[in-house]
Amino acid sequence: MLLLLVSDDRDLGGWEALRWRICRAVRRIAKLLPLAVTLMANRLGLRDALPCPPEKLPWPALSENIRRIAPLIQSPTLFATVAAELRLLHRLLAGDFRAWRRFE
Repeated sequence: MLLLLVSDDRDLGGWEALRWRICRAVRRIAKLLPLAVTLMANRLGLRDALPCPPEKLPWPALSENIRRIAPLIQSPTLFATVAAELRLLHRLLAGDFRAWRRFE
């Protein structure tokens, strides 16, 4: 993928001139691409390729862990308090897709 090619700090030769345009193209079609591509751009540090600020992106690994932990709580009273906190945390981890496209 072109994102991997332009993410390195080494001398890119002719690719250096295309780095921003490649990142911009990925940013423009971010809603059509799988979320994994956007998260990969974030991990590679290509802020120009992100459709929103990095803190607005979802954290899927943490969301999956919360879904796995929630059924393990046995006490009904403890479950009610923990479930409310987990719902809030899950909402925060899901990111904010409304912020996409307002970020330039």
